[in-house]
Amino acid sequence: MLNSSLHRVQNQILYDLRHTQSARYSELLRPSGLDSDVFKFHLRNLVKAGYVQKDSTGKYCLTASGKETANNLDPTKKRLQKQPKLSLIIIVARTNRAGRLEYLFQE
Repeated sequence: MLNSSLHRVQNQILYDLRHTQSARYSELLRPSGLDSDVFKFHLRNLVKAGYVQKDSTGKYCLTASGKETANNLDPTKKRLQKQPKLSLIIIVARTNRAGRLEYLFQE
């Protein structure tokens, strides 16, 4: 589910975790350039929201919900984007043994 109310720092954390299996707190903090307390606030909110979890080794990784959300981030703007919906219908026609036209529809 897309959550458009995520802060840009939270989007960046999701984006960074999307490109690695797991990362230590310091590995996530360093490129952000933020104060540790500010960064910790945003990381905790992602954990509370169920997007990020801390594993048994002390590293942070994305949950299934976090992966889905991170996959919907625009790669250049690092913010959530709506994904287009796609519908497809397949129609196959054939002539049966009796010479009559038959149709198969799949949506």
